[in-house]
Amino acid sequence: MTDTTKPEHKLRIGLFWPAFILAPLIWTAVAWGITYIGPEASLGVLGLPVAALLIAPAFGGIPYVLFGGPIMWYWAARAYPTLKHMSPAAVIAVVVSVPFALAFNVIKLMIFEAGFGNAVSGSVSFIVVYTGFGVPVAALWGATVSVIYQRLDRRFPVRAAD
Repeated sequence: MTDTTKPEHKLRIGLFWPAFILAPLIWTAVAWGITYIGPEASLGVLGLPVAALLIAPAFGGIPYVLFGGPIMWYWAARAYPTLKHMSPAAVIAVVVSVPFALAFNVIKLMIFEAGFGNAVSGSVSFIVVYTGFGVPVAALWGATVSVIYQRLDRRFPVRAAD
């Protein structure tokens, strides 16, 4: 028989969901701050990551909640949410969501009556952009979830039962 051991910790729902929700909001605020430093500031190479972070909440919000939430919850319930656990969980959520995002894109192309060649090239470019922006942003958001959860866990320790 296989030995099923219980995790050493119990995931605290009151800490996980705020961390899950705050992670993308924090990075969006950081991106907005970097963008609006001033006209004298030159973003240079930072322009692309800033643009990715700015559009990520609008374009990646639904997959983040639908796929990232359950997958990251599962990983966090099995092991204490650290950077080592949550970043890969978020990246796995992006990989799992690719077929669904592709199906959505194909339906969108069918609605707009794109030709076959345009549909294929549009779908390929969509997947490249979706994973190209999604994987690094998901890893960043997953790491941020773990940091926020750990800080909240230290700030609000579990009280002993009376």
